[in-house]
Amino acid sequence: MTCQRMVLVVGAATMCLQAVAIGAQVDSNLQRALAAVQAGSQADAPEPYWLLHTRMGSDDVGNAVIGAVYTPFARVALAARERKMKGEALSIADAESIIADRRLYVVLRWERDLGELDPGTAQIRAMPRAAEQFSEARSLRPLSSFDGHRAAAVLGSEPPWADVGAVGVFPPDMFSPEYDFVIFKSKMDPATGLVVRRQVARARIDRTAYTRWRW
Repeated sequence: MTCQRMVLVVGAATMCLQAVAIGAQVDSNLQRALAAVQAGSQADAPEPYWLLHTRMGSDDVGNAVIGAVYTPFARVALAARERKMKGEALSIADAESIIADRRLYVVLRWERDLGELDPGTAQIRAMPRAAEQFSEARSLRPLSSFDGHRAAAVLGSEPPWADVGAVGVFPPDMFSPEYDFVIFKSKMDPATGLVVRRQVARARIDRTAYTRWRW
């Protein structure tokens, strides 16, 4: 693994940061994204990988976007763009911290089936794509998780929705067409007094997105 120094201009400030080269196009893609931020271009504007609603055990995905996956590339570029919109610059320390964190930040929106927005009660898991039903035993817990109210602080930029239900932090190998992400809520069964887990929504990245993976 190699490291190199890059000088990137964001707004009026020059930012020198150390980027870990993961794949042949990481540095050029990061430079391009930040250049787009500086120029205000929307054609190559950075964005996360959108999570599309899908049915359990199905290979089909719908058109409804119910979440997103933030890679280090997306987080640093979006943080730089947001700072620029505020007339500020992304600090060297913040940029280096984001780039050094290779984990995936998965955001899932609150689903109407849960009723009134209450992000503190939602939970997030990764599931093998082949699993036809939600199973606690087969689900993969995030390394850490946060309720929706903390999404902006965790991501380093504002998410595109106000109704975020949960944010989960996962290892980088979860960025794979073999995994889906599930948001659900724990509730009590009034008949038995036991806590049961109810799947709310399942989502995945469209397979075509993996062909344009950018760190």
